[in-house]
Amino acid sequence: MRFLAAESRFRRRILARQLLDFVRLAPRDKIAIRYICSSSPQEPYYVFLTLPHDDWMTYEVYREARGAFLNAYCRTVKLNFPDVQHIVGIATEPGLNNRSQSEDAMYLDATNWTEEDAAKTREISEELNIFKNAKPFNIHDEEYPL
Repeated sequence: MRFLAAESRFRRRILARQLLDFVRLAPRDKIAIRYICSSSPQEPYYVFLTLPHDDWMTYEVYREARGAFLNAYCRTVKLNFPDVQHIVGIATEPGLNNRSQSEDAMYLDATNWTEEDAAKTREISEELNIFKNAKPFNIHDEEYPL
């Protein structure tokens, strides 16, 4: 949360709008992911993830699975962008009008990334087919709204 608090008010506004729009428009039947790059490797990258909660799984199992997916996607961002040092992940259910809504947040400190970390992430990334054709989501906005 400290990385979010350290962002400028302008960037926080952009991130909040992007997160809300992403959650609102995310498909209700499959996982959705968006990652937002920063202008320098020292600034955090952000990973937004939605995962539907299927009725056949308990809520505890769902939250555990969602956390594991978020971790895998954050680690894969580091794999694809070796210079990035900080990754913040936020996961929730798709849609804004759910009967219950929960969020998971995580921080990946990638400053001491090892080859062992990279190899493990490659294996998970291949197994889950993560970020095969992913493109970064670039944001353009006016600092002072019209």
